[in-house]
Amino acid sequence: LFEDGPTQTVGNTSAEVWAIVNLTDMYHAQGVESVSRGFVAINNRSQMIVVDEIALGAKAALSNVTWALHTYADVAIVAADRVELISGGITATLALLPDTQCPGKFIATPVRLAPPQYPTDGLTRVDFAAEPAGCSCMVAALGIDVCTSTRVNPLASWQQRGPLAA
Repeated sequence: LFEDGPTQTVGNTSAEVWAIVNLTDMYHAQGVESVSRGFVAINNRSQMIVVDEIALGAKAALSNVTWALHTYADVAIVAADRVELISGGITATLALLPDTQCPGKFIATPVRLAPPQYPTDGLTRVDFAAEPAGCSCMVAALGIDVCTSTRVNPLASWQQRGPLAA
């Protein structure tokens, strides 16, 4: 994945391809103890599950924990933990999975950049905003026909047990 950058672990089985990236150095200034992100492609790589595990240190200087994506799709927030992205007649779902341990909600905001920046007409930022207290793991799935009951293993056990919980 990266030649020079965060440490990483990759693996695959007949059913899934996955990677874990240690992002701690990127967030060290905010006082976190560790931040790791896992990606797993499932269902013939038509769906992606993203797992963020966050350990806040005693000196963490965070007022919130935010996860974001940018999209030109039409965005419909259907619940605090579920967003639909509609483009070209196809609806993809972005949903939090049961292993999420971050209380919060999705919000959508149009992106507006002032000149001389390039126009961003139709670009939307989708955020999941959470309070840092109690936020240790965010698990989100993105794809078509997302199964919102999918369970994942902790990142530390992916090499031994694989990403998906039995």
